[in-house]
Amino acid sequence: MPKLRTSSWFPVTLPIDGAQVAAFVKRLTLDELDAYETAFFAWDTPRGTAAVEESAEAKKAREASIDAWMRASFGSYLKIAPDEFAHDEVAIEAGDLFFDVFCGRRGDVIPHVLALILTENKLSAAQKKTCKPLLDSAYGSTNAPTSTTPGSAPGSIVASAALPNSADVAAATGLRSDPSSGMTTALEAATC
Repeated sequence: MPKLRTSSWFPVTLPIDGAQVAAFVKRLTLDELDAYETAFFAWDTPRGTAAVEESAEAKKAREASIDAWMRASFGSYLKIAPDEFAHDEVAIEAGDLFFDVFCGRRGDVIPHVLALILTENKLSAAQKKTCKPLLDSAYGSTNAPTSTTPGSAPGSIVASAALPNSADVAAATGLRSDPSSGMTTALEAATC
């Protein structure tokens, strides 16, 4: 009986809108990992002089190339477990089709999966235990949206920290009024 068992696919969980979707990330070969890592760190928006010098056509071509790389990465390195995800009542297990559904989620789902492909292949099991909560936290989408009434603000969870001899809280935190500019204090604006 082997002391260690591995597989060609790492089992992972994708936290999306409060649901935990079971999936698999491919164990990459060295060549695949090198190519993936190079592309992963290149897909960010250019900064500094590179951003200024980029023409509209070059930007469009770069973004199309990034989109193609992301979709191909999802297609090659991600599988959704059976009976885990459906779109318009159609079961989806292929990574590229999963990408097509969530392609607009560039702030949470897409970067989370891309980072997960990298971390699953580069980190030890112990490191993954530390990294997974950080990934989930960084890219959000781990909890379902809270059900609050639109426009309502949550109540204070702590009492005022003002000392008995300290300045009035409203006076200390409100903007000063400048009659020549027509600007009012925060307190005045709230009472209008």
